[in-house]
Amino acid sequence: MATQRDFKTERERKIFLKKINSFLIKYFKFFVLFLVVLVLVLGYFFLLGPKYKEIQTMIKHSQQQRQEIFLSKQKKLNRLKDYIKSYEKFSSQNKEKINYILPQKYNQEQLFSELNHLVEKNNLILKNISVKGGKTKVEFGQTKKDIENQVQNETLKAPAGVQKYAVEMSILGTNYYSLKNFLYTLENNLKLLDITKLNFSPSSKTLNLTLMTYYLK
Repeated sequence: MATQRDFKTERERKIFLKKINSFLIKYFKFFVLFLVVLVLVLGYFFLLGPKYKEIQTMIKHSQQQRQEIFLSKQKKLNRLKDYIKSYEKFSSQNKEKINYILPQKYNQEQLFSELNHLVEKNNLILKNISVKGGKTKVEFGQTKKDIENQVQNETLKAPAGVQKYAVEMSILGTNYYSLKNFLYTLENNLKLLDITKLNFSPSSKTLNLTLMTYYLK
């Protein structure tokens, strides 16, 4: 049987719970706001903060790279301007020599004629000549499809804006002295000619060589 003390304790407990309930109802929105702020603060320090710093570092690094690229391009532009100024100071005769070193456009007939002249200049006979460049092979004015692996050959690659042509020549009537003179002629010729392969047969007096010539695209 419940005593008076038990009724008093139960009443006090209900009053206490009522006060707590009233407190929670009154300050619930502040408690929720506190939790939201706490989550945001923790999220910033553990998630957003490090990510933000990482992005800042990436942006800074990207800006530095762009600045370095800009300075590099600026230096290149300044050098080109200096080259143009120097070129404009040349005489017309010197400009023609420079254009001959690296012609603007490939001309098959002109190239064959020039090389044949260099051969005849040394009292030699040009037996055969062929030119490889781009996607075709040219032999004495005839054009035909070249083999794909020859087109992709590393020796045919050139810097941007420059086209390389591989010239294969077979020359008759060659001895040691005429070979020496012919190589000297090629070396001192104005047009850029790089010998990449040479095969000399004293017994048959035959010279087979491959050289590179260059043209602007």
